[in-house]
Amino acid sequence: MKTIWLGIFTAVLFASCTTQGDIAKHRSIATSSPGSSQNAELSAFLPPGATVRLSARGDVDDDGDSDVLIVLQNVVGNEPEFKPRKMIVLSRNSAGYLEKTAENASAILCQRCGAFMSDDSLEGVRVEKNGFSLRFEGLSRVMWSKEYRFKYSSLAKTWYLYEINGGVTDRADGRSCVTQLGSKEFGSVPFAQFDPEQLPICSLP
Repeated sequence: MKTIWLGIFTAVLFASCTTQGDIAKHRSIATSSPGSSQNAELSAFLPPGATVRLSARGDVDDDGDSDVLIVLQNVVGNEPEFKPRKMIVLSRNSAGYLEKTAENASAILCQRCGAFMSDDSLEGVRVEKNGFSLRFEGLSRVMWSKEYRFKYSSLAKTWYLYEINGGVTDRADGRSCVTQLGSKEFGSVPFAQFDPEQLPICSLP
């Protein structure tokens, strides 16, 4: 059911011409779970009480190496599904080993934030050329999506938010709105200071 509504939502908001093959490719990247050998490589970066919610691998800093993005899921504490989640960027050093190059404790919306009819508001994390993107979706009376895209700065040696896309559709009356913003609208936002709660998309009256 979720897949049907998300397909309708994407068509209404963005008039996307993405093929089914592209969608499948996106989701395979966005929801990949580390295998046993990969778990060993990532375990050193996991704080107590956290597991890897998902990971994505690829070159996010344009140096030809395979880097790793990991989203952590809290498994201890009070109502962990209602707390923001940490994301860590791991880059390859000259010796080929992973090292932490960026992290943000609030980069990922909480599991249940606006996702009343789905399992998780996080739709996926995708590696892009010289950067990455984060996508969130929710479904209740309204369907909504938020996508945040980051690009690497070799001068600052970190990633900066450069594009926000999103939208909302009321399933009852068909009203909708679309958000498309660039850095001219929201300014300079390094990944470490990014907070999706502070960069909202459009809302319906």
